[in-house]
Amino acid sequence: MKSQIRHLLAALLLLAPGAVPAQEVGELLVKKGVLAGDQYLAGGTVDVHGKVEGDLTMGALQAGLDGVVTGDLNAAGLDVHVGGIVGDDVRVLGGRVVVQGWVGDALLAGGGEITLSKGTRVGGNAMLAGRRIVDRGDVAGTLDAAGSYVEIDGDVDGVARIRSDDVVIGPKARLRGDLVVRGANPPRIAEGARIAGKVTLEPAVPATARARVVDAARAGLLQMGMLLLAWAWMAVAPGLARDAAAIEWRRAGLAEFVGIAALAGLPIAAGLLAITLVGIPVALGVAAAWTLLVLAGYSSSAICLGDWLRARARRGAGAPSLGARLLWTMIALLLLRAGAALPWVGWVVTVGAAAAGAGAVARAARMAHTRARLSRAPPDPAGA
Repeated sequence: MKSQIRHLLAALLLLAPGAVPAQEVGELLVKKGVLAGDQYLAGGTVDVHGKVEGDLTMGALQAGLDGVVTGDLNAAGLDVHVGGIVGDDVRVLGGRVVVQGWVGDALLAGGGEITLSKGTRVGGNAMLAGRRIVDRGDVAGTLDAAGSYVEIDGDVDGVARIRSDDVVIGPKARLRGDLVVRGANPPRIAEGARIAGKVTLEPAVPATARARVVDAARAGLLQMGMLLLAWAWMAVAPGLARDAAAIEWRRAGLAEFVGIAALAGLPIAAGLLAITLVGIPVALGVAAAWTLLVLAGYSSSAICLGDWLRARARRGAGAPSLGARLLWTMIALLLLRAGAALPWVGWVVTVGAAAAGAGAVARAARMAHTRARLSRAPPDPAGA
């Protein structure tokens, strides 16, 4: 059972962007000129200034595009800048997302702060979700936005649907369709703004006591499920769990880079495999493996944080028992849950824990796979 888990996790790492010749992982990647075919790049800083003849996928702390992509753009990072021209769809996730260019089709963006700069052009629909959203660009399709603060000061050809308690329609806004706002307050419409359609205010539905109880029960079951997963992780593969926690503790940057690469690369691999009927079963397996990696990564981060808390508390000497590690892991899960509930930055806690843990798990699995392969290798005749 242990060897099967190790081989599966090693296979997950081989599917990650840093494991095939067409992909690159590094602290600093700057790409210029013409890049033929799809590109998968991950690292501390990734900047693309050339032309990508295909799709571009980036996972980095700072990811930027200032060139041309003929296909889709997929990017994730703490700071993501999308400039230049993208021929098809753009999908971005980041702490701060700035779109300052031309998007051929749809735009899907999520993050803490999302900005569509003046001069930005989205050829299709736009879906934006974040704490603060400012749209000064032009959207040829419909606009769906949800956030604590949403400002529109550009053109929207279709319907604009906004979910927020603080909505501002700027003086340069030109909405050719309806404006639908769901929130506690009506939108603030500046003088000079033009809205061709109807303006509809849909009050937010207050949460009932039953809904709160259901949410609390769901959160409790989720915490218990994650604790059971951590217990299984430490009981079935204790060496792998220990190595992953050590890697995440001592080499956090490397773990995050590898984790971002793996979590971004596997869904893309599943989508490419699903295009062919023959690849559908494999795509389903890859999708299941991605889910397993996310759960294992999050639980690994909880184990690592629990070990750190135990060391800080200075309780016990020597190697801790499984019960003691589970107790501190449970405390760590509660702290991660509390961090995820913070406004504005809560999602960073969850995504960061999953990414760092996934990278550490993948790295530990690869190390275990290498050790197992060397142990099976025949002895060197020179050393006999």
